[in-house]
Amino acid sequence: MITIYGNFLSRATRCLWMLKELGLPYENPQVSPQEAGQVAADLNLASVASLVDMVKVDTTAWPHFRAWLDACTGRPVWRKAHGV
Repeated sequence: MITIYGNFLSRATRCLWMLKELGLPYENPQVSPQEAGQVAADLNLASVASLVDMVKVDTTAWPHFRAWLDACTGRPVWRKAHGV
């Protein structure tokens, strides 16, 4: 399941609309950027980028991407939103 942070009055609308049109399951938790400790856009991108692990894409050529994704998914708000 994909998690999109934001609401229908933000840029997250594009992602929410696309997922709805495709009939894919998604979550849209209400987490403020202040609570998150980073902007919602980073959390949204990290959610989509986490698909890289699901499909087993080799990211060794992009160490900065891996470091950024690990930093995003290591935040408390990420674990809270994903129930980890």
